[in-house]
Amino acid sequence: IRMRPGEMLLDQSTYIEGMVKGVSEEAKNPLTKKDLLLPETAETDMSLQEQQQKNVGCLGWAVKTQPSLSFLFSHLSRFNSRPSRESVLASEKAFWHAFKTSRPLSLRSVPSLPVLLVWGDASYQLHKKEGRLGIEMQLVDEGELTNLDEIGEHNTVYWLSRKIGRKLGSTTSAELLAMRDAVKMSWSFIHFVRKLWGEMPPVVVVTDSQPLMH
Repeated sequence: IRMRPGEMLLDQSTYIEGMVKGVSEEAKNPLTKKDLLLPETAETDMSLQEQQQKNVGCLGWAVKTQPSLSFLFSHLSRFNSRPSRESVLASEKAFWHAFKTSRPLSLRSVPSLPVLLVWGDASYQLHKKEGRLGIEMQLVDEGELTNLDEIGEHNTVYWLSRKIGRKLGSTTSAELLAMRDAVKMSWSFIHFVRKLWGEMPPVVVVTDSQPLMH
């Protein structure tokens, strides 16, 4: 933890640097979609389970200050019970990706009652009728809402990526469930802000789903 005027930095760079020690040269190549779309028919090798679980566990610790790794951690956790050479390599590539992109999580002061900014989105696989949701929440100054594209990761207080546990009929249904869960989860942070500032914060929910906006 590092402090400077008006800002606290949660820095795991030393830990993440230690994660990549000993990874293969192959793992230092860029992480691609092909690495993550592991075939269902990949040969399971239970002798790799301990290594797979260890890698995912390390990645899970890094996620505590790196919101952008949330999807990778959630996705690769699926292979803890059916590890393969491909899944172990994907987890090592995720280490290298974390190392190359890591930065401290910044918590900045806000001049007045903050706005709780809730981001919700989802992906959808038509052939499986399955979806995965992603949620992030930030406490930001009201003036920052004038340009959402310019808001970085600072003051991110919650992030989550997980598979939606039901069959879905469309992308819109996945996005609807993501928004529902995001709103439900926001209440704990609304009460947290009320305890610190003495009043309920404004809440802004962001989605890119046209059907939900209309």
